[in-house]
Amino acid sequence: MKFKKLICSLLCLIITLAFSFGNEKLDNDLAYLKRVLSEAYVGYEYNVEQGFDFDAAIENVRNLYLKKAEKSKIDPEKVSSKVLASCINTEIVQKLKVLDHHFAVMLPGRVYSLKRQVWLSSEVYFTKHGDDYFVSFSKDSKIKKNSKYTGAPENLFKVIRSNQECYVFGIHAKNNIKETEISINNKTYKTKLYMGNFAREYERGHLCLQKTDKMLYLSISDCMFNGYDRTDHALLAKKLQDYLQELRNNTFENVIVDLRGNKGGIVENITPVLANLNFAGDYKNLDKVYLKLSTFDIGKIKESELIDEAVKGFKHENPAYDKFIVEDSTTEYRRNNRVTEYDFEPAYKGKLILICDFNSASASENFIAYSYIFENVYLIGTNSSGTIDFAGLYDYYLPESGVGLHIASISFKDSDYLQKNSHWHGDTKGFYPDYWCTDSSLLPTLVAITKDKKLKKSLRGLHKQLL
Repeated sequence: MKFKKLICSLLCLIITLAFSFGNEKLDNDLAYLKRVLSEAYVGYEYNVEQGFDFDAAIENVRNLYLKKAEKSKIDPEKVSSKVLASCINTEIVQKLKVLDHHFAVMLPGRVYSLKRQVWLSSEVYFTKHGDDYFVSFSKDSKIKKNSKYTGAPENLFKVIRSNQECYVFGIHAKNNIKETEISINNKTYKTKLYMGNFAREYERGHLCLQKTDKMLYLSISDCMFNGYDRTDHALLAKKLQDYLQELRNNTFENVIVDLRGNKGGIVENITPVLANLNFAGDYKNLDKVYLKLSTFDIGKIKESELIDEAVKGFKHENPAYDKFIVEDSTTEYRRNNRVTEYDFEPAYKGKLILICDFNSASASENFIAYSYIFENVYLIGTNSSGTIDFAGLYDYYLPESGVGLHIASISFKDSDYLQKNSHWHGDTKGFYPDYWCTDSSLLPTLVAITKDKKLKKSLRGLHKQLL
């Protein structure tokens, strides 16, 4: 009996040692992981400055992997991509000191990343009197009209209801929870929550235009224009230019750009919207917009051989890439001789209204930031995705497991055009709108801002889809 116990103990020790010291392939992956983070990730220095120890984190990844591999009886001479991806997510992505919604760990059919914060609204509304808020309407019979709100002011969001400005109680959360607590007259009540408005129906490469005599509505479902194919990209770019001719031929009091569901791509695909909006019969006005955009979004750019290799790979896999960015002597000169500010008086004096939701991300958020070169910008909907502090995305793959790393080479963390925009609240939080909208309030909010009752017919069904 003692001999059998001794044999079992020795076998357990051998297995443990095999997991601890025998996985050369795991060490290869972790060495490459360390190199990618230090040489290609622009957020590396920001996190180190805030006290994040990448070396210790990678060692934690190793220990956690070995523990899970031993428990699951994974071959110690192989690397489980599923287990390793999960460990990198747990020990690095989720523990970053500086949030980066772009940072992702990828497997076929699975992506690990940070969770965005979605807006959840109640049906309890308030009017403001002085510094206090009083119930103006509630579907909850327990919460009486004219009762005083005694909760945190940051949980009250400005909305349009019955053509009037008021406030609704709501919260931000990482999950779609169904109810929460609200403080009324210093008493706590339970109240139901509903997810804020977002586009349920749209497709990749969707472009559409609607108009009245006062309004032009343009919906754009992504900033890629099916950029993996030159032909599709060219057709969509031509379609957009045809639509934008309307901005040259007419002066609209209100221009609405619907960016719900727009997960991004190449922002230069849709910046012509802003340039043509400023046309006013003068071709120089287009140049003024482009000059403004090319000089005020200066970011921190990471440079390394790894990034150069990733760029070549991206160009090879995306045939339309050279349609987006042409590297020539002019581009190089502009990059090295950028002014810190270029100002101009916008020709367009009407209202630019942007609709976003928590699926509006990356390049579409960059477009939102760009839009504030104009004077009368209204942002409505929900908060956006919060995926723009970092940009210049490329993919890297660990050599043994094939686990993908989606990381940024450009940072806008120090860029005034973004960080000094009062609507921007950072990665995972996004842009906060001027008017928050639920399904029922999206179209009434547009009608209230534009004073155009024809929108009720021309934009019917807007609450659930891109028109």
